[in-house]
Amino acid sequence: MKGTVVNIYFDYTANRIILDRSSYDFGKPKWHLLEVLKVPSVYRGLRLVYFYDDNREFDVSQELQIEYYD
Repeated sequence: MKGTVVNIYFDYTANRIILDRSSYDFGKPKWHLLEVLKVPSVYRGLRLVYFYDDNREFDVSQELQIEYYD
């Protein structure tokens, strides 16, 4: 069974988490369908950025409301 494949990289010098690749099952992320992105509080302060296959950048932290949890 195939699953969602997302690579996660930590760029500590730029203070961000880089996400890339699309789900092989469902296509590219549909960010517009999310109202709130819930992220573990350990990542508070890091900017979230998604890179599409063509290197277009989507700044998740700027475009979505992020809620942190413990």
